[in-house]
Amino acid sequence: MKGAFLVLLCLVSLLSGRDLPWLGVVLEKAGKEDANAVGLGDAVGLKVASVNPDGPCAKSMTQSGDLWWKFDGQILISKCQMVVLLRSRKAGDEVVVEFYREGKLLSMQVVLAARPDGLRN
Repeated sequence: MKGAFLVLLCLVSLLSGRDLPWLGVVLEKAGKEDANAVGLGDAVGLKVASVNPDGPCAKSMTQSGDLWWKFDGQILISKCQMVVLLRSRKAGDEVVVEFYREGKLLSMQVVLAARPDGLRN
């Protein structure tokens, strides 16, 4: 039931006319190996697949392979959830991302930006 609600909330969020603030990263569901290697559950975390060199996350030193587990205090479980979290923010907002890099728990502040025209990530 909880999963169905999250999917519905994600669909409503995607269909709203407001643009998402831009992070400049492509996120994918973390694999079991990645999550278990740092002590997270199988269903937790998003892995950074790529970073746009001109994006807000690049300015905050995000790297491909980072395993995000919290976005402004919210434990990350899906890309859909990430969309919902971004919908509640706007360009110029500052957020805190907690993540693992090479097994170490780190934290960074990211200032969200407006998505430049023509960019997908």
